[in-house]
Amino acid sequence: MSAEGRRATGVEDRVALVTAASSGIGLASARALARAGGRVAILSRDERRLAHAREQVRGTSGADVVTIAGDLDEPVTARRALHAAAETLGPVEIVVANVGGPPPGTFDDLDDAAWDRAVRGVLLAAVRLTREALSSMRQRRYGRIVHVLSVTVRTPIIGLTTSNALRPAVAGLIADLARENAPHGITVNGVCPGYTRTPRIEQLGAQAPARLRALEAEIPAGRLADPDEIAAAVLFLASEQASYVNGVMLPVDGALTARPQ
Repeated sequence: MSAEGRRATGVEDRVALVTAASSGIGLASARALARAGGRVAILSRDERRLAHAREQVRGTSGADVVTIAGDLDEPVTARRALHAAAETLGPVEIVVANVGGPPPGTFDDLDDAAWDRAVRGVLLAAVRLTREALSSMRQRRYGRIVHVLSVTVRTPIIGLTTSNALRPAVAGLIADLARENAPHGITVNGVCPGYTRTPRIEQLGAQAPARLRALEAEIPAGRLADPDEIAAAVLFLASEQASYVNGVMLPVDGALTARPQ
């Protein structure tokens, strides 16, 4: 991206941490921020895929990228990731809190262990990332926190009970944090993707093409989203232009959940 384009977003030279960034929406978000001139650190559990993601971001943006291996299910990972990014790049000003999907299943399918994994992976991961980021952001009186959620914030999906329960919990957290931190120059928002062409969905298409076609038929746009389309919304919420956008749940779903607000 040109210098003019970078100035237009205000992301240039801002330090960003993107989690679950080895593929899909996380990787696309890291690419978008790097192309806009951000200084990007990416977190993922899989070191091999993380290294591949770094090369992809570097190849499309020309920017160097810091990689951090870690699992957000572990309580120390959020703190370690924010510290590692700050130590290498400077204080983190943008956090893209992208977490993996919780275990699928209907209510009767899910035991306590599944619920425990879901709470740790969705709700507690969001809490820990936000907690660790806010202290520095408040001191600097600037920050952008963007949580990548799901259309389950707006419309439950059969067979995704944990997501139906926990994504709205994160949405409630976002609304609370937006009000608390707006006086400090910090915005906290959510992006709610619809069905997106991620590796997980690609695998579904390979295993059950008829089911994938049925998903596409539900979408008024008639197709799945590309991860870059979700990343464009993430980039906007991380930008200077979005300085007065705070506490929103922005659906990016091809009108799947369209209704009056």
